[in-house]
Amino acid sequence: MASREAEQGQGCEAGTLRSCPHCGAATVKETWCASSFPYGAGALVTDLEVMLPVWTCEACNGQFLDCRAERIKTEAICRHLRILTPAQVRETRQVYSMSLSEFAEVTGIDSARLEGWEAGHLAQTLSEDRLVRLLSNTSNMATLRKLTLDMPRKSRSPNEEAGGMYTAK
Repeated sequence: MASREAEQGQGCEAGTLRSCPHCGAATVKETWCASSFPYGAGALVTDLEVMLPVWTCEACNGQFLDCRAERIKTEAICRHLRILTPAQVRETRQVYSMSLSEFAEVTGIDSARLEGWEAGHLAQTLSEDRLVRLLSNTSNMATLRKLTLDMPRKSRSPNEEAGGMYTAK
C-alpha cells in the first residue's frame, strides 16, 4: 500500500472525496483494517497493533492510506512510550488559550519543539512529557506564569544571567 494521499495534498478528514493516486479514478472506498508495524531498534523492536483506514480503488484495485493513518500510528507510538499524544499536548496548551510562542515563553520549551510535538513530527522526552502533564494542573501553570512575569525580560535562562559561564567546554 502506498501512503501517497497526504503527499498529494488531498483532504484527510473522514468522508472527504478522494481519487486514486495510481489511476486518478474517483471511485475509491474506505475500509478499516487491522495492521501492525515495527517500532524500535535492535532487540527492542516491537510490533504495534492499529486499525487503519485503507482506501481501495474500484477501477484498478490499488490501495492507499491517507494522513489519518500516520496520525493513528503516531498515537500508537505515544501510547507505547506512555507519553502524551500530539492532540493531548495541543489540548494542554489550548486549555490556557495560549499561542505556541506564549506557551514556549512560560515553559521554557522551544516553540519549534512544541510545534513538532503537536504535529506529531517529534516525540517529547520523558521529562518534557512530565512537565506538560504537570501543566494540566492550573496551579502549576499559575506558578510558571508568575515566574515568567517575575524574570527580567531580556534574560530568561540562568546561563544567560551568569554571562554564559555554564556553557559546556
